[in-house]
Amino acid sequence: MATLAIAVGVLFFVVAGLVGMGFSDRFLFAIGVTVALVPEGLLPTMTLSLALATQRMAGRNALIRRLSSVETLGETTVICTDKTGTLTENEMTVERVWTPGVEVTVEGVGYEPFGRFRAAGAVVDPAPLGELLRSGLLCNDARLIHAEVGWTVLGDPTEAALVVVAEKGGLRHEREAARAPRLFELPFSSERKRMTTVHLVGSERIAYAKGAAEVILPRTTISDEARAEAAAAALAMERDSLRVLAIARRILPEGIGEEADEVEQDLELLGLVGMLDPPRPEVASAIRRCREAGIRTIMVTGDSGQTAEAIGRSIGLVAGAVHVITGTELAELDDGSCGTGSPSGT
Repeated sequence: MATLAIAVGVLFFVVAGLVGMGFSDRFLFAIGVTVALVPEGLLPTMTLSLALATQRMAGRNALIRRLSSVETLGETTVICTDKTGTLTENEMTVERVWTPGVEVTVEGVGYEPFGRFRAAGAVVDPAPLGELLRSGLLCNDARLIHAEVGWTVLGDPTEAALVVVAEKGGLRHEREAARAPRLFELPFSSERKRMTTVHLVGSERIAYAKGAAEVILPRTTISDEARAEAAAAALAMERDSLRVLAIARRILPEGIGEEADEVEQDLELLGLVGMLDPPRPEVASAIRRCREAGIRTIMVTGDSGQTAEAIGRSIGLVAGAVHVITGTELAELDDGSCGTGSPSGT
């Protein structure tokens, strides 16, 4: 820009001399033109700079819709990122099933409904897990689809994992849904952290429930000792980076309506399922580069703190001590407290 402004000033100095202007007048005229071109050229220069930066970022698979966003990115000091589907693949696979007295691992990855069940290293018959698998299959809105490109799902990946593990156990959704038609549903929400569907099985109404272990366990009829054992099993799964769901059921007595408080109590705990959502392979290097650039990265997720911490450690988001803040704790913080926390990730 400076070169162009000086060149234009020299050109006007020469042209002014050719038309008979005095030396001092044309010198001042040339200086005025040169100075005037500097602020006029700032706008196209800035626009060109941002456009070139946008083009370079597009070459690195980062698409920018507005040029001003490039400037904003350059000023970024903190990134708050979702976990599921951003840091992870968002392709859930049930890896572990826990029932009182036995824990089973499940083979297979992705949505292919093929895999064996193992306990203590030996292949076991999944039949004893039938009611747990059936409950997860019926309390579910996802569907497994066999397309030309392979197995895909229609619906939430967490629910899809339950459909897949049920298929591995020999259950088919169409057959089970026909045997136990759904009467009504108590849908999942971030406040409830659970979902319940009620089905007609023969002459009985049976409620199948699934949700966070800390929400389902207090609503079951198991003893305090058994509840503590289940909570410990859930915690062990979460420390292994697994998302944990508790699955329960209840044969509804006569007179029970469709209110959640009536249906979702006195549940029979069937067990726990632990699902793995593998991290994206490129995430660890991206987080490392953010740290090198002085950008603090914070994970925001609806999973439990233990699961989030385990995933964070596996991708290099956190190391050493970590500060996990729940939604309730965050709501209670004042503006001054919100700026504190672990520099490597929360």
